Amino acid sequence: MPYKPKYSFFIVLISILFSSCGENINTLNLSGSIIGGVSYHPFDNFENTGFSDVLVSLEAAGILDTAAPDSMGEFRFDNVKTGTYNLIFTKPGFGTTKEMGVQMVGGGGLVYCYTTLYKKIDYKIFDFSINYDSTLNQFNLRGRLDTANSFLPENRRISIKVFFNNSADVSYLRYYKFDSFGIKINQDLQFDSWGGYSVSSDYKTYKLYYAVAYCGNYDNGYFDTDSIATVYPSWGEPSNIDTVFINHEETGPPDIIFTEI
Repeated sequence: MPYKPKYSFFIVLISILFSSCGENINTLNLSGSIIGGVSYHPFDNFENTGFSDVLVSLEAAGILDTAAPDSMGEFRFDNVKTGTYNLIFTKPGFGTTKEMGVQMVGGGGLVYCYTTLYKKIDYKIFDFSINYDSTLNQFNLRGRLDTANSFLPENRRISIKVFFNNSADVSYLRYYKFDSFGIKINQDLQFDSWGGYSVSSDYKTYKLYYAVAYCGNYDNGYFDTDSIATVYPSWGEPSNIDTVFINHEETGPPDIIFTEI
């Protein structure tokens, strides 16, 4: 009697099942839509001339698609496959803003994303210097702006962000301490400000600091997962780097051995 395999029926059954499953997987909807809107900060709204020059880019290992918002600032991306994406918002004269880690889960779903654009400050600080008065326990800031423009407020008061580090590698991406100072600019676009900026005990960790300053009226930023830091789209370019010695009621030269942060 010829040999008959006992499991031939099960092999055929399994083949049918896998074939059927494959057809179901191929027909699943593994994409969805990302919809959202763009608006301007209220203080910038006087220059709001619409959204025709705003560009929204869909990014994932490169730019995959772009969209232009309609007259209401709304945009839409369809047929977005399951995955994680970044949305990049650009407009001439405004800082580039990103929405990082937007997740799309298939099944024809919708993901909503709304953002605010901020006008970018187009001036920077030159001849920046910072000193410390141990008697008053206060900082003194000096410097000048490179040019006057329409973004300089009528009262000529601006906000200066100063970042401190214990090495010359200092920026808003790498710092030990950060402080914000309200400064009034004179008619010659200069500032020299004493008082009101008491130095906290946090600065006692080191004696010598490197400092860099930015002009920036808005503290709204986004966390960039690529640089692992908060980015502030509206801020101007960095100033020159200056050093400041904080005495801590001690005598002697400043420390010159730095500890990595």
